[in-house]
Amino acid sequence: MAFEAQFNDDRKCTVMEKTRENARLEAQGMDVDELNFAVFCVENIAEHLNLNGSEVYRLLSEDSDILDGYVIPNYDALHTQDKEYIVNDIIEYMCEKGLIK
Repeated sequence: MAFEAQFNDDRKCTVMEKTRENARLEAQGMDVDELNFAVFCVENIAEHLNLNGSEVYRLLSEDSDILDGYVIPNYDALHTQDKEYIVNDIIEYMCEKGLIK
C-alpha cells in the first residue's frame, strides 16, 4: 500500500505524486518552502485583517509586487521570525504602499 498525503482540498496523493509536484514547482523556479511560506503569509494576514485569502493574495501579487518583490526574496530572513512579526511587517509594508489603511 502506497503512503498517502492529504491536499488541502481533500484530494489524496501518493508520495510519488507529491514528489513529482515538487519537482514541477522547482523546474519553474519556485522553491516549495518559499511557496508554503507565501501561503502561510497570505492566510495569516487574511485572518488578521478579517479578509479572505483571495483578497489578500490579490493585494500582495496583483495590486502590488509585495509577494514577489519582498516576501519571497526575503524568505531567508522572514521565515526565521515569529508569526506576529511576519504579519505585522507585511501589513506595515501594505500600509506604506497604500493598499490598506
